[in-house]
Amino acid sequence: MAKVYNIEGYNDLFSNFTLVDGVTPDIIKRKYIWLLNATVENAIVGQDPYGFVWYSGTWYSGEWEDGTWYSGIWYDGEWKNGRWYSYRFDTKQLLQRNFRILEKDNPIHSQFRYGIWRDGDFFNGYFGPVDFNTWSTQSPQDVPNPDPKLTESPSELDVLYYQPRWENGTFHNGIFRSSAWFDGRFKKGWFYNSQWLNGTFMDGTFQGHTWWNGSFTGGDFILGIWSGGTFNQVNSTIKSRIGSELLTGTTYTGTTVLWRGGTFLNGEFHSGLNIISGVTYKSTNHNRSWWLNGTYNNGTWYGGRHVNGTHNNGYWIEGIWDAGTFNNGYWENGLWLSGTVNGGQFIHGLFETVTYNKGKFGYQPNIRTLSEQLASKATVKAVPPVILD
Repeated sequence: MAKVYNIEGYNDLFSNFTLVDGVTPDIIKRKYIWLLNATVENAIVGQDPYGFVWYSGTWYSGEWEDGTWYSGIWYDGEWKNGRWYSYRFDTKQLLQRNFRILEKDNPIHSQFRYGIWRDGDFFNGYFGPVDFNTWSTQSPQDVPNPDPKLTESPSELDVLYYQPRWENGTFHNGIFRSSAWFDGRFKKGWFYNSQWLNGTFMDGTFQGHTWWNGSFTGGDFILGIWSGGTFNQVNSTIKSRIGSELLTGTTYTGTTVLWRGGTFLNGEFHSGLNIISGVTYKSTNHNRSWWLNGTYNNGTWYGGRHVNGTHNNGYWIEGIWDAGTFNNGYWENGLWLSGTVNGGQFIHGLFETVTYNKGKFGYQPNIRTLSEQLASKATVKAVPPVILD
């Protein structure tokens, strides 16, 4: 958008502005000329020691250079830098000094509905359109089996052209919905039905749709498709958990989390159902979180279904193992359908078919079929486990 530097009769351009805090058209012409490229309505603007301030109003289009936004609705344009506050971020403290804002309190917070966010700090409010169903007509929780055709999301190339989009900056709190996240830091908040391409998720709730790459270092990933990147827990006070929300029932079927590939460094993997001690059958109770492929290095596995991939270390509590390679770790309970054991300690569970190379094996109820080497010792019930070489 071209910028206007020479204005004749500029006073006529301010019919949609209310200027406060000593701001005059002359000051805007000298200090905040970029504002005159915007299309706005009922805007209350001023300045504080940090520079330009938007107190309230509706922004329809334009380019934002820098400053502070307190309350209002953003429909389109580019946010290049600055600080965005919803009036409810810390109750009324930010806005008490200006009674005009108190008259315009909006229970739906400030909204950034459509546009490009280049950089800056976002404190609370809504980022993204009102419609929650922009991306997909079929959410992962509606899919009973992890068929890639049924859980397909937009390609990375498709996402490059989508708006609204977050390119960089820090999201401190609020709701991020039906948008594309390209890079930056998500410190806290609710990430809903959107596409994550890169960046650092430090805390909050990820509730769909697709994670392409980046670092998950804290928070809850309870709905969506994980395609790549690293999952870790770097702060002892903020847990990193992946898997659907906990339920009280035991008959819910359908997948809410699909892990397609990536590296799980540390954290917790949840099935979304209460742990049922002694489950040794093909239960649908574990179908809500699926691991399709990738590398699991450490952490705690609470149920879920492992379809393929590599398990290097960690503590397996319960779940279904369809296939893959178990190199090391501690297995307490679950159903093993097929795969390779290269090491680890197995205390309790049911095995159907296994390629067993080395490990420790202890008590197991209702054994049916094992590899020849393991089957020959199947009647042994030992504590501590016997070492099978």
